[in-house]
Amino acid sequence: MSNFLPDIKEIAEENGLLLRKARNQYKALCLFHSEKSPSLYIHPEKNIFKCFGCGEGGGVIKFKAKLENKSEQEIFEELKSQNKKSYKASRYLHPAERLTSFQFKAMSEVIPDLCNMKGKPNWDFIRKFGNEEYLYFRSKVWRHWLEFLDYEKKDAEMTLRFGIRGNSVNEAIKEIKKREKLLGVTIFNQSMIKKTELMVEAIG
Repeated sequence: MSNFLPDIKEIAEENGLLLRKARNQYKALCLFHSEKSPSLYIHPEKNIFKCFGCGEGGGVIKFKAKLENKSEQEIFEELKSQNKKSYKASRYLHPAERLTSFQFKAMSEVIPDLCNMKGKPNWDFIRKFGNEEYLYFRSKVWRHWLEFLDYEKKDAEMTLRFGIRGNSVNEAIKEIKKREKLLGVTIFNQSMIKKTELMVEAIG
């Protein structure tokens, strides 16, 4: 319940910013001062912004506060209140329905059956097709999510294998942890190192 911060990229798009990809960031014309060339950078992974034109920068709460002409405390309280309501509702949802848009996007890149999905489905809309259709789709999504997690674990083992062979285990673990943070799931555990070491020894 502590992670109630919105996605800064979504906030930017909701406010009409035309974002252009710039490596692992996005750039756009700054809304806080007049300019002709984009100098505002949005970093989705870190949920921060920085304008190299006017110097404004900070986290998503400050970004949202400036856009809505409110104090950061007001935005914080609003988000906290919204999160309490959504948390109470989410307790009664199936795990498949609690998957985030990012998790759906990552899953669709791996599972061919979901390649047409651009993000999180509208579950309320799907329920309108009837309980049978809804349960079938929910079951299908959850089955694919478990397949995706299995894929991620195998990918993590491969990363560890290269790390062990290249004497860079710590770097490999950092890479796995970074992926875990993005997906909001746990992939790595200590037994994975032992298992991978044995595998590397067996292969030679």
